[in-house]
Amino acid sequence: MTLEIDRLRYVGLDEEPTGDANYGKIRTIPGTFLALPYMEGSLKIDPDTTNLDPMAGKVGIDDYDVQIPGPKKVTAAFDIPLHSHGLDLNGVNAAPTISTWAFLRLLKICLGGVVATTNPGAPTLVVAGTTINTVTVTTGHGARFQRGSVIACQTVSGSTALEAKEVASVAGDVVTVKEAFSAIPTTGTQVRGGVTAYPTRDPDTSAQLLIEGRELSDRFAIMGLNGGFGITAQFGQDAQPSKFSFNLGGADWSRLADGSGVTTPTYSPFQLIRSVDAPLTVPVFGTSTRALVHQADFKLELALQYMDERSGSGVNGIRRKRRLPGRPLVKGSFVERFEDQTRWASYEAREIRSVYQQLGTIAGGICLISVPRVQFGQPKRAAAGEAAGTEVPFWSFPDTTGGTTELETAAIRFHFV
Repeated sequence: MTLEIDRLRYVGLDEEPTGDANYGKIRTIPGTFLALPYMEGSLKIDPDTTNLDPMAGKVGIDDYDVQIPGPKKVTAAFDIPLHSHGLDLNGVNAAPTISTWAFLRLLKICLGGVVATTNPGAPTLVVAGTTINTVTVTTGHGARFQRGSVIACQTVSGSTALEAKEVASVAGDVVTVKEAFSAIPTTGTQVRGGVTAYPTRDPDTSAQLLIEGRELSDRFAIMGLNGGFGITAQFGQDAQPSKFSFNLGGADWSRLADGSGVTTPTYSPFQLIRSVDAPLTVPVFGTSTRALVHQADFKLELALQYMDERSGSGVNGIRRKRRLPGRPLVKGSFVERFEDQTRWASYEAREIRSVYQQLGTIAGGICLISVPRVQFGQPKRAAAGEAAGTEVPFWSFPDTTGGTTELETAAIRFHFV
């Protein structure tokens, strides 16, 4: 027995597949667990057991019954620094998958859907005919992209910085984007694809965490987890890394036998995204005109709510988790410098816009958060750092720019380039 530091912990993540035989059941250890890059000090785990009181009749005023252990339950909360996969998805390198990238695996469990660019084995290039709204790519490479996915291009000759845009449509090798680039992509430069996570109506897998402390007996598994998350991004000289804050609930937990030593985590792929180089645009929905915002901060909260499907044959009375309606699915806000009352007029006119927050500009280190169809709420005066500012709230609707698949109609998408 040793005295150890609480925050020194390994957390492994695995996915419990669909089906009664898998939900809430301990996975093989180490099996296919991936090291989860949670932010040190943010992990809060609460494995609990409901105590059942027999409530037997009594004659003594202070008599009390021995409690009987009832169903187990567990909650888990932690932050993950916003990061991408660190790969150059230029057509040569294969995209990461939920089998290799822990963050993507967790997003897929909570949201339900993941798609990735294909890998033709040769670089995809910008070719002649490209405009500010369309990218003509190498012959045969248009198939790498689909409506609702992402494309990223260089718009300044000699610069490695990329602008990431959501794809509106693909016709052969011509990719049309929903919002215009700031300039025509540079002919002859490489085009990047990405990996996209998006919500589906019925995510049917769950998360399992393996938690190990430095003390050999400090080993627990928590099972049957699902839930939601929020996103916080700050900008400026004192900005901290952007982060995803997860809150999960599960069906069971288990004490594990002593280990021979704590697992040493390997966080790969992992490319931290800086809180700089982060353009925010809010174009009018259905138009391609770019509308840049100089934001001081950016926040999102997803109403991903899950109910317990009850069953006497389930794990602690739960057969699986089922996603509930979250209306609106996305609530967010940004703070910008106060210059005029344009946002008040937009709110009063019930104007519908899109919100695109790009974080990072280097291949392998970009996340484009797309809330494709939003309504602004009542603006409020707020400080933008030390400057006078406006806080602009917004909420989401399903996308209606074309298509009927869950990817195409998603109310939010996370693109990693």
